[in-house]
Amino acid sequence: MSLPKFLRSHRVRLTVLISLTVSFGMAVVFGIVLVVVRSQALNRRYQELSLVIDRVNHEWKGPESLSEESEDFPGISVTAYSLSQGVLASSQRKPTPFFVGSAKQDDTLLVGKSYSNIIVVASSSWRETEAGLNQLALVLVVLWLPLTFITALVAWYGGAMFLRPVYELVDSASLLSGLLDDERLSTSDDAEFKTLTAALNALLERIRHSNLLQKQFASDAAHELRTPLAILRTRIETLQLKPRMVEEYENAITAMLSEIERLTQVIDTLLMSARMPFSDIVAVDLAPVVDHVIDEWLNRQPDLAFQISRQLSPAMVKILPDELNIILTNILDNARKHAPPNSIVIISLVTQRDKAILLISDEGPGLSVHDGQAAFERFFRVDSARNRSDGGVGIGLAVVKRFVEGRGGQIAFLPVEHGASIQITFRNTEPA
Repeated sequence: MSLPKFLRSHRVRLTVLISLTVSFGMAVVFGIVLVVVRSQALNRRYQELSLVIDRVNHEWKGPESLSEESEDFPGISVTAYSLSQGVLASSQRKPTPFFVGSAKQDDTLLVGKSYSNIIVVASSSWRETEAGLNQLALVLVVLWLPLTFITALVAWYGGAMFLRPVYELVDSASLLSGLLDDERLSTSDDAEFKTLTAALNALLERIRHSNLLQKQFASDAAHELRTPLAILRTRIETLQLKPRMVEEYENAITAMLSEIERLTQVIDTLLMSARMPFSDIVAVDLAPVVDHVIDEWLNRQPDLAFQISRQLSPAMVKILPDELNIILTNILDNARKHAPPNSIVIISLVTQRDKAILLISDEGPGLSVHDGQAAFERFFRVDSARNRSDGGVGIGLAVVKRFVEGRGGQIAFLPVEHGASIQITFRNTEPA
């Protein structure tokens, strides 16, 4: 059975719970007060009657002595009985009923004591005291109602203060869709809700990081697949221009199959690099891998205007060959765009103790210190006037940096007087 809508609010529940608890507590306390006050009043009256009886017995000299003392007992009726229960004297016309002990009969309190020669019984009315106790009960009930209301009011506003950090979190969360990447949930609470906010912000950070990785993967995949797809499209369009010889068709199909294989390798490499931690990579000799990547890249560049010089030394590095393919391909593609005709691009691989250093230098226009630092940012282009057809989309070096740093390496543009020089440093797992 579902609760009414207004009881689903935690603020209302807190107010009702506190109000009922305090209200019940006050009712119990007031009830105990009435019982205690009634008991104490009853005991005092019994003691008063007992003192009167003791006084009568102490001063008893005969029936005439009771009449002399009756004026000292206003509101109290005293009767002296013989041991045979005969009335010896009474302060009132109607004798007090014979009784030994103490008891309340209707609205009358009775106390009777037996002595050696007489039995004295005293009585008094309880009606006025009972009326006073009833008035006290009425006062407590009248006091209980406003106290319950005040408690509910305090609980209502106290609940608002207690839940204010939650409301702040709700307001912050409701704006998440419009927040910047560096914005976080906030609360003014410095106690438990501060810890909750920190935990939620950590969760939010992990979600944003996962979202960023997804976007980077999609962007990297689009960048890496663009060139092979463009080559395939160009070859297909070329074949459609005019009829070809069978040998030409076979060569074109072979070339396209090579590009398709490269597409498959790129996709597998991107997926593998996104899933595989660094510790699971087996170290490979970087020199033959670099040599093979350069040869493959040259086969795809029939009209290359510059030459490549290789100076490669053995170096054992933990990296996937296909990842190095992506790294070198992006750097060589940049060199192809900027290196002048008849120039030389030098690729060297040397080891220094526990480091393997891969250096790619060209004779192009180079980069300023500021541009060299920003070149590895996504969508960076030196010339903002370039369009996407000749300047690229500016994420190639960002992809390269992510792959290098993902394998524990470092990449940077070295300051040189002429051209551009990119240095990639990996950890050499088998230092000389």
